[in-house]
Amino acid sequence: MTEPTKKRAPKREANPNAVHYVDNARFFEEMKQYHEAYVDAKRKGLPKPRLSNYAGECFMKIAERLSASPVFRNYQFREEMVAHGIEICVMYAHNFDPAKTHNPFAYFTQVTYFAFFRKMQDEKKQMYVKAKLALQAPTLDVLAAFQDPEQAEDISGEHAIELNTTYLEDFVKRYEEGLARRRDQRKERAASIDQFLEDTPE
Repeated sequence: MTEPTKKRAPKREANPNAVHYVDNARFFEEMKQYHEAYVDAKRKGLPKPRLSNYAGECFMKIAERLSASPVFRNYQFREEMVAHGIEICVMYAHNFDPAKTHNPFAYFTQVTYFAFFRKMQDEKKQMYVKAKLALQAPTLDVLAAFQDPEQAEDISGEHAIELNTTYLEDFVKRYEEGLARRRDQRKERAASIDQFLEDTPE
């Protein structure tokens, strides 16, 4: 007996009157005008022109919406990623070339995406340093021993610092393993390039 086929849900048609959270056509015009002003200022030896308020709003909306995606939303430093993404967009807005693309939304979404990952790497490095320091930090009873060795043994357990270091040790281990993998990958790439150069006829 054949199982009844499930009916597919009707495909929702796009609403032609729907407004995207970033108006890409207007965004393109703003960035086109900015690019022209930047090229003119560079030719005249003037500082970079000021971005329009709408361009800044678009950068902010892109960063906020991207940070809410499943890839980034659970990080405790999400606000720092958003701020960094906006900063990078503003810093490198002059690199957008309207002659190469008419889609500034996709362009700056990609810029923000990579800015988020760079910020994540920086934050993880800071967390690694803090974790290493925490694992190497002396406990309260050791500090007391330096002040008064005779009373060090009288410190009660309720005053001693008992750190649960399992999470810190796991984090440090994973981070160092990741560093080792990246080092090995760089060595492999360098070796393959050297081998290619050796095999290339002169």
